[in-house]
Amino acid sequence: MSEVQLATVAYVATAALAVSAGLSFGARPTGAARWLGVAAGALIVGAVTAGGLALGSQAPWVGPMFAIVTGATAVLVAAYTRRDEPGFRSEPFWRRVRTALSIRR
Repeated sequence: MSEVQLATVAYVATAALAVSAGLSFGARPTGAARWLGVAAGALIVGAVTAGGLALGSQAPWVGPMFAIVTGATAVLVAAYTRRDEPGFRSEPFWRRVRTALSIRR
């Protein structure tokens, strides 16, 4: 496999894992299994970190791309899940996004 093909596969896999980690971190499940979402996200972060270190200079944008996509997905999922809260039922989606980005939730 050439370096270009390897980098392409690495970036596509990183994007998919970043969306998965963002879903894990952004959702707020209730019940006894709350920690499973955080644990799954942490395992994904560990796997991408190990893969990024193994690839080294062949795919240098794996880390920044993972961080940006994970963060954006987590914020969008957090805003989407707030639609059922009483204070946000009539609020538009982008106002919920702004609230999810706010430090004072």
